[in-house]
Amino acid sequence: MFWNRKKQSDSALTREEMHQDVRDHHYVFAHIALREACESDPGQFFNLMLSDDAEGLVSHLWEQVCDSLGGVPKDMDMSTLAIVPCEVLESRAVLIVMPQARRIAEAVMLLIVEKDGIPGMDTASLPFRFFTLELGEDEDEQVCGVYSEWAGSTHLNYGGGPMPDIAGFRAWVAHFLSQ
Repeated sequence: MFWNRKKQSDSALTREEMHQDVRDHHYVFAHIALREACESDPGQFFNLMLSDDAEGLVSHLWEQVCDSLGGVPKDMDMSTLAIVPCEVLESRAVLIVMPQARRIAEAVMLLIVEKDGIPGMDTASLPFRFFTLELGEDEDEQVCGVYSEWAGSTHLNYGGGPMPDIAGFRAWVAHFLSQ
């Protein structure tokens, strides 16, 4: 399922642009609004995000982010956001391709998997895992992907590597969860 999908810009990122502060709307939407919506009612979140109502939920969350941050940003094209229902290790999942990440730590993709939380963490009772692929930079100052996970308000960083496509990110999450 795609949300008025447009082709993302092929414009190259400059190192200077990547090192500016994250764009609040992009960061809050990906790292906070979607995660908190899932935390508030995981079953309903998955039911909506895996249905024809996904666009409505995403629009509602985006409007809340814009209202709380003082308006719609000019530097973020939400029409490029894509919602991709999928499965990971036979669990329901939703993959979200974000509008182009342009700053380090902005999410490129999210993969939310309906699976038990991390044992031993305060979120072990939450029935989902919330993974992010973030824009990063390697030791050679080249663009890379950084694999991360949110467990409640705890951000876990699992390291970086080449920037994967959708299938590659899904495969990484599946491998990580199967260990």
